[in-house]
Amino acid sequence: MTQYPYPFRYRCSQCLVGWHYVSYCPHRQPITPGERRAIQRLVELERAGAIELARPLDMRWLWLVPPAVVIFGLIVLFS
Repeated sequence: MTQYPYPFRYRCSQCLVGWHYVSYCPHRQPITPGERRAIQRLVELERAGAIELARPLDMRWLWLVPPAVVIFGLIVLFS
């Protein structure tokens, strides 16, 4: 039996994996100071009501596609 160094999974909304054994996303690149200033400025403009930021879509529904294909295939196979 293999012992894993991290017994817990952390949810991640920043990548397609959806979870990691560490509390941060290892696939995310570090934010540069210029990017940080740009993000802060966009947040300020949104709070002031000057712009409306688009929110990313929740893509967890994609995990339902493979089971749906299997169920559909079984229905076609046995009908």
